[in-house]
Amino acid sequence: MDLNEYNLSVRKWGSHLIRFINYSIKDMDATKDITQDTFIVLWEKRQDVNIEKVKQFLFTVAFRKLINYKRAIKNTEDINENNTLLSIPNQVNFDDKQAIEVYMDNLPTIQKQVLILRDIEGYNYKEIEEIMKLSESQVKVYLFRARLQLKESYKKEDLKISMN
Repeated sequence: MDLNEYNLSVRKWGSHLIRFINYSIKDMDATKDITQDTFIVLWEKRQDVNIEKVKQFLFTVAFRKLINYKRAIKNTEDINENNTLLSIPNQVNFDDKQAIEVYMDNLPTIQKQVLILRDIEGYNYKEIEEIMKLSESQVKVYLFRARLQLKESYKKEDLKISMN
């Protein structure tokens, strides 16, 4: 990969990486740092990266950096995980997009990542397999569970709101 191909990759995939990362951590400063670190890795490995596989390489690196970031944050917090679940007040009416974002925050990280890659970013199962280093059946199971949990959460909250 030469300088022009690198610059093209930054322009083409930068906003996609930012969206992918920010959906997970909702911290734009950290998102920008992780994105920049991802492109630094691409630059350092440019001789080994095939331009046709740059998208997969970038998302794999970003995913790994995202996991490391979340581990670091988790290690610095002294919060009991049972108390971190967001409870949604019954009297608040969310529109569908806001509700889904709230419910997505309650998903296990891996389910959330698979859901984002598939339903928001539009990647196919094979691409998600390669990015996340999972088998196709694992991708399908995580996606199914994430969608099911979102559906159940939405139904429960919709029932609570309608009963008030």
